Amino acid sequence: MKLEEEKAVSNNQYTRIRTPFLYPDGDIIDIFYQDQGDIATLTDLGETMRWLSMQTVTQQKSPKQRQLIADICLTHNVEIHRGMLMVRVRRSENLAAAVMRLSQCMLRVVGALREGK
Repeated sequence: MKLEEEKAVSNNQYTRIRTPFLYPDGDIIDIFYQDQGDIATLTDLGETMRWLSMQTVTQQKSPKQRQLIADICLTHNVEIHRGMLMVRVRRSENLAAAVMRLSQCMLRVVGALREGK
């Protein structure tokens, strides 16, 4: 895992964290970090849902797919907000563990929906 001092193109508030994980098509999974004082936010900035929407003809997810995403996020203690997967991290918590948790959630969401479960 490499923390880059490159600001996210879409918003200068985030620092990109390049992970060693890949989407099934070989795209690198990046996580974005925003320091907000005592609590930091890790997010995918909606890239997981964008990636999924690029893989299907229909942009809408079925109720079963939405429930599957919600279940995976609940398992990994990840929030969904406006299509973004997010983890809030206190200063006393392990940042690397939170990055791994969010990465695993992203991979599971993509894998489960790709397999058509």
